[in-house]
Amino acid sequence: MTADGALPVEFLEPGDRIITRSGMKVLRGIDTPSPNHFQLSFDRTEVIYADGIQIKTDTGKAIAA
Repeated sequence: MTADGALPVEFLEPGDRIITRSGMKVLRGIDTPSPNHFQLSFDRTEVIYADGIQIKTDTGKAIAA
């Protein structure tokens, strides 16, 4: 979720304002280490949630950005 509404991760850009559980944060970068995987970076580490559910990697570890 962004300050301008819901957007797919493919449309996010550095500088976008992302709504997180701990408030609004400015997106600093997006890393795509492999197809269908991404990592968002903010000023400080944060666990990513979508619709109140913690998003996890294929290994079961929480995604942090």
